[in-house]
Amino acid sequence: MEAFSADPGGLWLWAGGLAGALLTSIYTFRMIFLVFFGPRERRSTGGPAPPSRPLAVLAFLSLAGGLVETPRYLGT
Repeated sequence: MEAFSADPGGLWLWAGGLAGALLTSIYTFRMIFLVFFGPRERRSTGGPAPPSRPLAVLAFLSLAGGLVETPRYLGT
């Protein structure tokens, strides 16, 4: 709400932030949908490929990073 009440171009700053958040959410939904529900590659045996290990590692690190507290020198 600070951008909305700013003197130079407050409404435009707020609208830009809103548009950026909207585009990010659309792209993130598309990415998640393609990764987890999109077409799967087939192995030579004919079965579906297992989930990728790098994706599992990134998911674990993202969850672990969310549990880390912010240092005091970066703010509250």
